[in-house]
Amino acid sequence: MEKQIKQFGEAKSHLPPQHNVSNPDISDQLSPSANSQAMFQPDQPNPQTPLDVNSSPILGLQRAVGNQAVGRLLTKKASPSTTARQQIARAEAHVIQRSWVGDRIDWVRVATRADNWASAEPPGAYYVLNGLSMEDMVRVLRGLTKSDLAKLTTHLDTDAGGFDRARLQQGLMQASAAPDEHFFQDISAKIHTAIRAGQMVDYPDGAYWVINPLNAQDTTKIMRFLSRDHLDELIANYQNATSAGVPNAMRIVSEATTARKAHGANAKETSIGSLIPGAHKVGQYELPTTTADCREAFKALAALNDADLRRAIRALSDDQRFTLQINIDQVDGLGIDGNRMRHFLQLADSTADALRADAAIDSVWQPDYQKPPGDYSHTLRVNPPWNLNTFFDLVIDEIGDTEPAPDEVSRQWQQATIGRGGLLWPAQLNKGTVPNLWQMKQQVRQQIANWHGQDMLFIIQSFMAVEFVLHMGVGITMSQMTTRPRIGGVARNRTTPPGGGQSGGEDPQEIPLLPQKGTRQKPTFDLNLTPNDDSGMGHLDYRHAPWSKVKDTSKFNQDSWIKLRELVNETAEKGTIGTLKPSPQGEPQAGVVYEHRFATPVGVNPKGKPLYRIRVVVDANNHVTTTFPF
Repeated sequence: MEKQIKQFGEAKSHLPPQHNVSNPDISDQLSPSANSQAMFQPDQPNPQTPLDVNSSPILGLQRAVGNQAVGRLLTKKASPSTTARQQIARAEAHVIQRSWVGDRIDWVRVATRADNWASAEPPGAYYVLNGLSMEDMVRVLRGLTKSDLAKLTTHLDTDAGGFDRARLQQGLMQASAAPDEHFFQDISAKIHTAIRAGQMVDYPDGAYWVINPLNAQDTTKIMRFLSRDHLDELIANYQNATSAGVPNAMRIVSEATTARKAHGANAKETSIGSLIPGAHKVGQYELPTTTADCREAFKALAALNDADLRRAIRALSDDQRFTLQINIDQVDGLGIDGNRMRHFLQLADSTADALRADAAIDSVWQPDYQKPPGDYSHTLRVNPPWNLNTFFDLVIDEIGDTEPAPDEVSRQWQQATIGRGGLLWPAQLNKGTVPNLWQMKQQVRQQIANWHGQDMLFIIQSFMAVEFVLHMGVGITMSQMTTRPRIGGVARNRTTPPGGGQSGGEDPQEIPLLPQKGTRQKPTFDLNLTPNDDSGMGHLDYRHAPWSKVKDTSKFNQDSWIKLRELVNETAEKGTIGTLKPSPQGEPQAGVVYEHRFATPVGVNPKGKPLYRIRVVVDANNHVTTTFPF
């Protein structure tokens, strides 16, 4: 029995010493309390004190009556029980775990106070945190002081490049959350997971749908738990959310925009922004700069990695992004990847899916443009879906007629890379991977076939001032030529459309007038005009752009202005049709007026109230002369 008691005492003496946690704020969390230590003290004599047999009533009783049952009972009590051994094992594991967490708390604390964020040796603060599970990250962060947490949050945007900023932000917010905010921690974790999986509007687990049931107050609060990158994703997917029918999409994007503005730009982003002219005065009006030297800004942006490039562009003002988009051709002479810059400029206001090559729906074709000897042109000029001003060349022979299996098409898009026009391109172009472009190829082939057997020189001369517009769902139509900037070169000069009084109505080049009730063909569209208050698209820029200061006129909102081509096309395709007003002489005018109501506001009236309808005025040549919200 004495041997058993001595063995138990030795087992207890082998417990690891207490880990000395230097931060008093968490010593209670990471070390057992005095009461919990007492719990592990068995109800046994101190093994260091000799047993006094004469003073032990139990042993006296045993000597007196020789009760073997009492001996067996005593032997059972003197051995450390199974429960006691389990308690000792748990205590050892607790101390070991406490030591592991405590080490990382010390590392992060020391690194934070030394402004060491990313190094591996000695370990930087974000380097340590980035390698932890979310549960362990929160435990470590809760071991820091409030000033340490504040410093980690402040430096997240500037010094956590290369790490998972969104996840670090989530950990910081959870560690700082009040005990009654567990609900928001759980919701933010679901949003984080959804955004990481690219599930923005998928029902029911997409980020928008997770936020949708929250009331206005909770929607505002949940934005506090999201990083600026997650907020940017919510903003960029607003149109997808409305198309998916998310009821509170407008409220969600409004709160996300407000929360995003609170983050602001970091020092590097502010420095880049200073290289780009903002709005400037034209008379009494503030208008974005259209012609500017943006080369230094493009160089600074090109030096950033993809994640920081996207963040930096999104941190620019709308006017500054507009200026970069208008002057994007400047990148082609700087020795940098111009298509990468085009991609991220467009991505600032859209999603990656919208920038796939199979999302392009507009192109133009002209019979003599870069034509090979003895044949008509095989070159399309394609308009990227999120760019009003840039076209790029695509030879239709690049597009094969094969149609791979769906799995192969999916694999091709998973491996897509940035290419022409800033779009994402698969390695193989064919009917399966780019069905829209393949369809445009077929339309050009058909047009060339229609001219088979006719004099090529006569055909080319007849259509010198005409370009054929190809639009998915509409087909191929003729239009007057316009001045269109092209990637990597100077825009071609377009001639005056035929039938303008020089050659008479019998001229075979004359473009037929539209019927009074419209044709439902996609109209041509040109925003690249000097603002003026007379008429045409210059009038649109002057009076109805988001930055216009003209009083008593409706204004497009920023989202609608960026997507104006798409809104015009949808209005022409789905809207009601009316006729133009008679001329001042009372004569009817050829052309049509389209009107369409959208589900979300497209602009505001002079009093700032939201407007949902757009009016598009198209002339006899199917060219948009003006459009505005009403």
